Amino acid sequence: MQKSMKALIWYGKDDIRFEDKEIPLIGDDEALIKIAYAGICGSDMHFLSGRYNEKFIRPPQVIGHEFSGTIAKIGKNVSGYKIGDRVTAHPFGGCGECYFCKRAQENFCLNPFNVLSQPRAGAFAEYTVVKAKQLYKLPENISLKTAALIEPASIAIHAMDFSNIKTGYTTVVVGGGTIGLFCLQVALRMGTGLAILSDPVDSRLRIAKEIGADIVVNPVREDLKRIIMEVTNGLGVDTYVEAVGLKSTCEQAISLTKNCGTILIVGLAPQDTRIEISPYEVNTRELTIKGSNWSPYSFIRTIGLLGKLKTEPLVTHVFALYEIEKALAVQKSQKGLKILLKARQEISEVD
Repeated sequence: MQKSMKALIWYGKDDIRFEDKEIPLIGDDEALIKIAYAGICGSDMHFLSGRYNEKFIRPPQVIGHEFSGTIAKIGKNVSGYKIGDRVTAHPFGGCGECYFCKRAQENFCLNPFNVLSQPRAGAFAEYTVVKAKQLYKLPENISLKTAALIEPASIAIHAMDFSNIKTGYTTVVVGGGTIGLFCLQVALRMGTGLAILSDPVDSRLRIAKEIGADIVVNPVREDLKRIIMEVTNGLGVDTYVEAVGLKSTCEQAISLTKNCGTILIVGLAPQDTRIEISPYEVNTRELTIKGSNWSPYSFIRTIGLLGKLKTEPLVTHVFALYEIEKALAVQKSQKGLKILLKARQEISEVD
C-alpha cells in the first residue's frame, strides 16, 4: 500500500494547501477510510475565515468532517466490517462513561473525540482514520456521492425532533442552506400542512420549491412578516426554524410565531452573538424556544430516511481536492449549495 496521500492542510486564516502527507496509521479499534467524497461545511468556512475555538481545533490540520468512502484497513479489534465496505462515519463521538453519555446525551460528552481532534485526521484527504464505533455501513440504495450528505442531514433530523410539528401545522424555515433545506424536507415528512422557506439567494428558493416548499420568500425584496401573517390569518406560524445563525433572524422569530408555537434555533451563530427577547411575550404567549446541538444517535435514522429525500438538487458542484480554490470561490459567491470534494478520481458520478 502506498505510504503517502494527497491532502488539503489548513494552516490558518485564508490558508489551505494541497500537499503530500503520510497516510495515517490506525489503532486496534480503528479503521482507515479511503475517502470518496467530502462535503464543505459552514464550519469549514469558519475555520478559513479565522473563526475557530483553539480548544477544539488548531492549525495545521486536515479539516473536513462530512464524508463517504470505503474501508481500506481495519484494526485487529474491529469486527462486523471488512475491507471494501462502503461506509460513512459520524465525525464526533462520546466516551460512553461520563454523566451525559450515560443519559444518552453524548453530544454533551465531557470527554469527546472527533475526526478533527488530532493532526492525522480530517476528510479533505485521500484517507482518514475513524474509530470503529463511528462507522456506518451504507445500503445499496445510497450512493457514495449521496452518502456525503448524511452528516448534515442528520443535523436536520435531530433538530426537527424538537420542532413539535403535528399534522397540518404551518412551518417556516429561515435559511436555505443544506441543513435548512433538509429541515424543510423533514418538516414535510412530519406532516407540515404549509411549508414556507425564506432565503435571500434566488437559486436556493428555486431548489426549495423543487423539493416541496409551498411558499418561498426572498426577504431582501419581500416582507416575510407580511406574507406569513397573510397566509396564517394574522396568527403566525406554528413552528419557526432558524437555520442561519443571525441575530436578526433569531430576534424576528417571536413576532412571526403564533401563541403556543415553537421557535427552533438550528443555525450556528458566532459565540458572542446576543439577542433581545421579551420574557413577557414568551411567558404570556406560552412560546417554546429550543436549540439543537449536533446529531447524537441520528445516523441510523438518517440512513433509513435519506433514500426518500430529494438530495440531487442539493449537490450543485463537485471539485477535485486540488481544485479547492475554485470550490471555495463558488462557496463564497453563494452560487452553489452543497459543494463536494472528490478525493478519488476513479469514482464515477453515480457511485
